Amino acid sequence: MGSFILADNRFVFEQQDRTQLLLDMNDFLSNKSRISFHRYPGQDHPILSDLLLRLLEKAKSNSEEMTLPVIMTDTLLAARLIRSSRPVRVLEYGCQDGLFSSHMAELLGSFHGESSLVCASNTLDFSSMDWMERMADVTPLPKLSYFAGDYGSLQLPGHDFDIVFLNGAVPYTDPHEILTDALGLLKEDGTLLCYTDNAPLLESTFKLFFEKREEYELSPFRKILLAKAEDRIWETGQAPDFAGPARQHLGQAKTILKNSLKKDKTDGLTENLPNQDEIDGLIKLLSEDCRLAAAAGNTALKQELLGQKERLVSYLVQKGLV
Repeated sequence: MGSFILADNRFVFEQQDRTQLLLDMNDFLSNKSRISFHRYPGQDHPILSDLLLRLLEKAKSNSEEMTLPVIMTDTLLAARLIRSSRPVRVLEYGCQDGLFSSHMAELLGSFHGESSLVCASNTLDFSSMDWMERMADVTPLPKLSYFAGDYGSLQLPGHDFDIVFLNGAVPYTDPHEILTDALGLLKEDGTLLCYTDNAPLLESTFKLFFEKREEYELSPFRKILLAKAEDRIWETGQAPDFAGPARQHLGQAKTILKNSLKKDKTDGLTENLPNQDEIDGLIKLLSEDCRLAAAAGNTALKQELLGQKERLVSYLVQKGLV
């Protein structure tokens, strides 16, 4: 479980023995925005730490469970907003009841009134009423809109947003399609933020797109992933080449099972049989291959990998090795 800490004018995220710097307000030269990092003597103007701490208290009052995901998102977003004094366009892909929306809106409105926030949902229902109630309490507001469209094909202008926030609390049925659509809406120099809430398939899919990324584990089932659009390892609409290693792992599993069968018949063949640790390692590789195949929508390969994994597990059980 990670912790969000303000110390020495720095916002940091601590997890076990690892500390990750989110925002350093001692680095005055990094701030190109209209919000100051520090307060001048005799002046009472708002500064960035005031804004973030106010949003932290707001998050606590709304939902204790969601406090860490929301304030982490606020801080990571603020760390990008300080880089320019110009307005930015942000898309929230999956806005639900507006918990994240209201925080992003207050940040954007505070940094620049001409910034835009588009909150996209695949339906107009009671959650949209909750969204409007939350937004009614936000001041100052940026340019704001609520958009209803189909997840995976929102039909918004392509490469139009500086930042896309992918709300993984939404149970997306096809994360590969969602990420492809989100990347198509993001500018080439844009940033993709992704919150995952018990969504391992969405997480695996994100990792397919981005080997280079920031990763913050809030709890065993919740993460925030962040990457730059320019760092994607394959172009939108194409599939990553993970099938080659997966086929190699399948071949290794088949060889192990074939040789084990020969050993059972002859009771004398011991060569080419790996030890338990090697088999356990291969099972883990097959599990990862299964996640990648599922993320890429390759159902046939996923089923084949799953079958070989189960056969290896059964072999270990039969031999009393687990």
